[in-house]
Amino acid sequence: IDRSGISVPTAPLPPPRSRPARIVLPVVAIAAFALGVGTAVLWSSRRSTALPPAIRALTYSGADQSPAVSPDGRTIAFTSRRDGTARIWVKQLATGGEAALTSGPGDDYARFSPDGSAILFVRHEGNDTAIYRTPLVGGEPRKLLSNAAQADWSPDGKKIVFLRWEYVGGVAVSVIGVSAADGTGVRDIARVPRRQLVHPRWSPDGSTIAATQVANAGAPRFVHFIDLNSGALRSIPSLLVSGFLSSPVWTPSGKEVLYSQAESVVGNVTSSSARIVRQNVRTGKAESLLWIPANALALDVLGNGLLVFDASPVRENLQEVPIGGRSPAESRWLTQGNASDRQPCYSPDGEWVVFSSNRSGNLDLWEVSRKTGAVRRLTDDSADDWDPGFTPDGKLVWSSNRSGAFEIWMAESDGSAARQLTHEKKDAENPTATADGQWIIYNQSFPEKAGLWKIHPDGSGNTRLVTGTTVIPEVSPDGRYASYRSTIRIDRFDVSVARISDGAVTHLATLQALPQNIANSLGRTRWMPDGKSVAYIGQNEKAAYGVYLQDFVPGKDTSGTRRSIAGFDPELSVESFGISPDGTQITLAGWQQVFSLMVAERVPGVESARRSP
Repeated sequence: IDRSGISVPTAPLPPPRSRPARIVLPVVAIAAFALGVGTAVLWSSRRSTALPPAIRALTYSGADQSPAVSPDGRTIAFTSRRDGTARIWVKQLATGGEAALTSGPGDDYARFSPDGSAILFVRHEGNDTAIYRTPLVGGEPRKLLSNAAQADWSPDGKKIVFLRWEYVGGVAVSVIGVSAADGTGVRDIARVPRRQLVHPRWSPDGSTIAATQVANAGAPRFVHFIDLNSGALRSIPSLLVSGFLSSPVWTPSGKEVLYSQAESVVGNVTSSSARIVRQNVRTGKAESLLWIPANALALDVLGNGLLVFDASPVRENLQEVPIGGRSPAESRWLTQGNASDRQPCYSPDGEWVVFSSNRSGNLDLWEVSRKTGAVRRLTDDSADDWDPGFTPDGKLVWSSNRSGAFEIWMAESDGSAARQLTHEKKDAENPTATADGQWIIYNQSFPEKAGLWKIHPDGSGNTRLVTGTTVIPEVSPDGRYASYRSTIRIDRFDVSVARISDGAVTHLATLQALPQNIANSLGRTRWMPDGKSVAYIGQNEKAAYGVYLQDFVPGKDTSGTRRSIAGFDPELSVESFGISPDGTQITLAGWQQVFSLMVAERVPGVESARRSP
């Protein structure tokens, strides 16, 4: 039993041994025989009644994630930022002891070798990532592979599979490679365009790699399987149509995989419940094993009926702070509570801040008065409404999947008279209007139409402006340009500006995003009211998130003008923001996110391949 009070076996548990019931059979007492049998059956059934699954905390720092279990089930390696530096830690389950194994910074995604003597992990080095190997006891980490992200061991421990992310001609490509355990003999086995695969896991028979995928909120989710001999890719839909997927885990037979899937389309950003899923690799049949109260990024099997995962409940509120050197004491909270209030946008008159929130149980649009603090709901639909914006005449635009897929919608400022603007039937998001009201700029992410698009408010003139893996456009005050982010890879993105008339692009910045799971979740860029500079979210040298401001000159490199204007609080990670029409205030949506390792006990259908040493 560790110090958290969780009983964690180091080998598979034998089936419970019921004590045999003694039944006395008096020859002359038929009634006594019946009573004895009935009593025995009732006592036995009570003994064998299965207790329901239970979830308990395993670590308590609030900064722990990405667990991996040793082959003997006695040790858990995980990533922790408890001392301000991301590094690999290990926890001994027998004693509860926890200690740092690596020095960091930016170490993540540990994986045990099959013999339990070494750990693979990812280290971030500037704007790149590399695969390292370190012994569990005694010895220094050694770099095995450069320009690689996330890795796993082969079942015999002689090889390593790894992922490399590329961005070729505006298209994201995931490269799956294999090397010897010492990093030599590197060869690519598959190139998967238009998908950013994550969490490669080698099958027990050594023939297949399983992986999940980073995707935009409205995109369908799949579990992917790559044949190691042919490089062929096979994909099966996840249990839910959309919702963030954790790392996969193979069952000992190799016939199924386990994973966690968030029940919300933005479960990696907001506090979303999730399901632990078991899915047949051959048939695709999926079943829910357990409901967990918070989304998980990674999970592993700890023993028979035991899963360890990282839970990440999120609380996100809106805070308005002054811009331009004014006193931080003038900051104030516009919303407070346990909901995820995010994507703030000022109304054209500056009196209201509109935002998306899950406070009603699903995503809806709300607004808060800057004068009175009154909060009111603007949309009331069972579907998800999010990412609001305004047209110059005060109409509301946003993205919703109420028609079955995410589309652009428009309504009056109070949410009334809602109508669907686009009919892409897949994924249209992030609307923003030009100053003359003639165009709505928006983003599409599904492969055949990926990029920035523009459409007239009456639904005509649909035209693509920029091709590629773009996200979250914002139109300049003069209506001539649109700033946006484009994903280079899961942990890196560009900030750019496109001219709306012809799509000509000016590059502003390339930024790293850690941890990797939120690189695709950062909010819109925003323009200052004079149109001379663009604000965007990035990390400082201490990996804290805040807002930078950078001058914009078409076709010019202005990276030397970048300066911080808000945020960068290590306890409050800025995720999205809005700027007031007069440019004096900025409203920050900041995560108060706690990562903890949890254990789920008595989960049906979970088996361990571990054996006693």
